[in-house]
Parts: sequence; structure tokens; C-alpha cells
Amino acid sequence: MESNNLKNQIAEKPAVKALEAHIGPMPTRRNNALACDTPVLTQDGWKKHGALQVGDSVYTPKGLSRVIATKHYSDSQCMKVVFRGNQEIVCSSGHLWRALKWNSARLKGEKRIGWESKISKTSDLMSSYKNPYIPVTGFSEMPMVDLPIEPYTLGAWLGDGDNSCGRVCGPDNEVFESIRKDGYELSDSHCPSRAPFQTRTVYNLVKDLRKQNLLHNKHIPPIYFTSSVKQRLALLQGLMDTDGNMSKTYGNGATFVQKGERLSLDVLALANSLGFRAGICKTKLAHYISFSISSIDLVPFRVQRKIDNIKKLKSQKQSKNWYVQSVEEQETVPTNAIRIQDPDGIYLVGHALIQTCSDQSISLPKVDTVLKTG
Repeated sequence: MESNNLKNQIAEKPAVKALEAHIGPMPTRRNNALACDTPVLTQDGWKKHGALQVGDSVYTPKGLSRVIATKHYSDSQCMKVVFRGNQEIVCSSGHLWRALKWNSARLKGEKRIGWESKISKTSDLMSSYKNPYIPVTGFSEMPMVDLPIEPYTLGAWLGDGDNSCGRVCGPDNEVFESIRKDGYELSDSHCPSRAPFQTRTVYNLVKDLRKQNLLHNKHIPPIYFTSSVKQRLALLQGLMDTDGNMSKTYGNGATFVQKGERLSLDVLALANSLGFRAGICKTKLAHYISFSISSIDLVPFRVQRKIDNIKKLKSQKQSKNWYVQSVEEQETVPTNAIRIQDPDGIYLVGHALIQTCSDQSISLPKVDTVLKTG
């Protein structure tokens, strides 16, 4: 109580008021918020974190969860969390993360406790001896949905299809066989003299591409992120069979190469939604999305020559973490916090879908407001 009175007395001093009038109010450390320009994948597609409203549905490790409250701040003390894989998140210093942190304490003189899961403020993330990790989760609890274009065929067209029509290109017969299995009819190759390279028309595909606004506008429609693991994996397989590579020398590293930024960021999110820890590197020529394969249950290829480059795998879950490289002070920017319906309060942010904590302490809006937005 005495401490609060002292703070109030200091705040009322003329010199402090004059300073605030000149530079603005001092940033607060207390809120649990992200920068308003942080990209967030919602049921309706990508949105800025600051544009989220009550009634929007965001992705969590369990699937979708509704936003039930929001709060904006203009005076957050901000920090930038830098992850391996060229990912950065700007947030308030009081923003919370569920992190794996190193505990060097010993239990009754025996071995050290080691890595343990803790909820940590951004300002405390780097407080342990070793850099912390944020677990990679993806989201799995999604049902099969009725999609406008079969996912493998869409992936093959997005990866190596003609921007203006329903043609798909490539040297691998397995790609065209998978498209046939999706129920589509194909023309003969339009360039037989260039065999084994082929360019084939997928009949009636152009109509569906036009309906989804995909012609000259390659991207992954939002509904595909709401689909099941099997459907999302088929989409990724179509992309990787046509525009992806499997390293022969570097472990089990897979790479997807694409010029367009929008599609590249969508593929980055798609791979991370399946539990891969995918990072992105941008050059003057293209965007390179890379990730490692560790589970026989999640192989992102159907083309055998690419599968043959994969080293021995076991039937296990992808077990990867986002390594926190640094936490840096950042100039104050507008931030906002959300509260979600899932009591765990964990949701996924950024194009890499990194898990973070919502602010479950935000007051709920009035019932009539929720009804209007819901």
C-alpha cells in the first residue's frame, strides 16, 4: 500500500508530468499482449492480431477456439523474441509463453532436474543457463471436410501449375497418377518431344480454380487449414512432389522453393500445422522453406525418387522445438491481447504457427456484444 502511494506521489510531481507531456507516458510491463501487426491464422484466413474481434476463431494445438475478449494497449514495453528459422515475434515484456527451460537444480543431491515446462514472461525467457525452447505443436484435432478441389491436385497445381489455366507440369508420372486417383481426367502431354517432362491439362480444374480466385493468385484457401491431417498432408505432398526437394546429404531435410511470397508463407504455415518445424529463408530469387522429416507417419512426398532420399524413419510423432535465439528490447508499438474460449489459453501465432499464451484475465464483454458478434 505504501509502495502504491509513493508511486502516485512521484507521478504527480511537476517534473514527471512535464516529462510525460514531452515523451508520452512511460511504457507498462504488465500486459500480456502481442504487436498488433502480428499475423494470425483464423478460420477466415490471415488477419493482423490487432484486427481480431470477439467471435473470430483462431488456431490452437487442439484445433479452433473462439476469441471471447480483446484489449488494446499503446504503452507496452515491447521486446522481440527471435527464433531459429528466421521467425520473430514482437510482444510486451509481460507476454507469457509456455516454454521448456533448463533447471540446473538437483533433487536430493541426485541428477539435475533438467528441462521442464514453465509459463514464463518474455522478460524472463532468457533467465536460465541454456536458451529455452517453445514446443512445436501444429494442430491435429480437425475433422475431414468437403473441399472445393481435391487437396493433392490443388497442391500439384500450386507447386507447378500454369497460373492462368488448369495445366500441371512435371517429369513424374506418379504426380499425374495421383491426380487421376483424385477423380480428374487428364489430357496427353502437350510437349511429347520434351519427355520425360510433361505438361497436361486437368479437365474441369480451371472452373474450380476460378471459383476459388486462384488464377493468377496462387495461395492456399483458408478452408484447407480447417481440414484433417490426412487432407493437409495430401496438399503438402502435391506441393512437395512438384516444387519440393529431398536432400541426399543433409539428414532428412526437405525444401520447398517458391517465388511468390503469399504462397510461400501459406506453405510455411501448412507444414507447421502438421507438426514440422518449418523455417523460411528469403533471397533475391525465391523463398526457401525447409524442415526435417522424422516420422514415417508424416512423409510429405508420394514421388518415389524423392522418398528414396529419406533416411530410415521410425513410427513416431514429430518431436521438434522452436529454439529461442535471443530476446531483444524493442521500441514501443501498439499491442493487443485476446482471451480465447479454450481454458488452456494456448493459441498459434505468426506464419510459423508458434504457440503462445492468450490473456485469460481480460474481462468478458457484455452478453449482448458477444451475441451480436457471434
